[in-house]
Amino acid sequence: MVTYDESFLNNPSPDVLRRRHLVPLARFVDDDIASMDYPSWRATEARYEWHPEERTKMEELIESIRWEGLRAKVEIMARGTTLNVANGHHRIVALRNLGCTHVPYRWYRMDRQPLHREQTWYERAMLPAVRTGH
Repeated sequence: MVTYDESFLNNPSPDVLRRRHLVPLARFVDDDIASMDYPSWRATEARYEWHPEERTKMEELIESIRWEGLRAKVEIMARGTTLNVANGHHRIVALRNLGCTHVPYRWYRMDRQPLHREQTWYERAMLPAVRTGH
């Protein structure tokens, strides 16, 4: 298992970006890579901040990432032209709190089949951003 430390998560070099599947955390916004569990990223963060059990879980995750690195990739699901986080909401919020710039990912079609190895995130990123809530 790969552990993603600070060199992967904070302004990775072009070489690291080429070798690893990393996506900028700035893409995790409601009209690009949306939360699947909550109506918005703001609602996700509010839940994790104000719900006591979630806050405890977040504090433990932040400490774990700080000392041991990130151990699991975020899973992104493609549903048509919509991209949603299927697994990894806590990790995204924790990495934002730590000031990280990138996150490792895996992505799937709606049927949960991995996309072809030769397809990269950067090809997918050329799709126009999907606007929601209009």
